[in-house]
Amino acid sequence: MKITNSKLLSELKDKEYRDLYIEAHVDGGIPFQLRALRAKRGLSQEALAQLADTKQTVISRIESKGAGNLSIKTLLKLAGALDVALVVRFEPIDKFLEHLADLSPGAMSPLASEEILSGMERKAESFTQIVAQPTVTKYSQITPSPSFNKTAVAGATEVRFGA
Repeated sequence: MKITNSKLLSELKDKEYRDLYIEAHVDGGIPFQLRALRAKRGLSQEALAQLADTKQTVISRIESKGAGNLSIKTLLKLAGALDVALVVRFEPIDKFLEHLADLSPGAMSPLASEEILSGMERKAESFTQIVAQPTVTKYSQITPSPSFNKTAVAGATEVRFGA
């Protein structure tokens, strides 16, 4: 998020304001993302609760009251149920603000890991088909011409990629 609002930039310089700003975005961002992911997966609160081995009331509380007291363990259960990675890290304010650049439901509800990994696997397979396997030639297996200096290439190996 490029800050073009000088008032916001000025406010973020104040430590107390900055802490509250970050807390509000974290506290409100998790419920928003949870709802977006649940909707994209076509899951009810009850279905998500079953997948996460928790109660529907826990999902409802998170989605309506925020993420203020969630444990990492609960977040990991939800991430596993939704088949996404959970990333928790300390970052500088500029990186944090970059994450706020796109808060649309589409950006907040990534594909399931299984779908992403399948796509990566397909790309890797097609790449392997395009790039030929290396051809290795040991010069010691080649009979040189009479004017060829055998000593200079004894035991040398050439590796070529491509067709």
